Amino acid sequence: MFVADVGQDSWEEIDIMQKGGNFGWNVMEGTHCYPPGTTTCDVTGKILPIFEYPHTDSIAVIGGFIYTGTAIPSLANKYIFADLTGKLWSLDGSARRYRRAPTSSPPASPSHPSAATPPENCTCSTTTATS
Repeated sequence: MFVADVGQDSWEEIDIMQKGGNFGWNVMEGTHCYPPGTTTCDVTGKILPIFEYPHTDSIAVIGGFIYTGTAIPSLANKYIFADLTGKLWSLDGSARRYRRAPTSSPPASPSHPSAATPPENCTCSTTTATS
């Protein structure tokens, strides 16, 4: 089960839920020690997220789903999720290595302008939700 976890301060994360798993909540935010500025933390026994992204890209992650439809073949078997900003992303989980995958951009509308450019170190693209 995928879990979209809203961060505490600076990071949003996606986890794979495991019964009884320790995700480091309250001492870690994504793969980072919490609170910000903490330089070391014990990650022993903690399950780190499969994906994280900074608040410079976002506000709050919104849960998603694995697309199993046939109408959009490029999204087949990808985890589709959004952010409160209106940005949509997909995670490609082939070979159990997750990364934000390119998605196509819908036309911009007056109420939902095109999404911001992703950060330089991101192997992804973003789209903006339309009503």
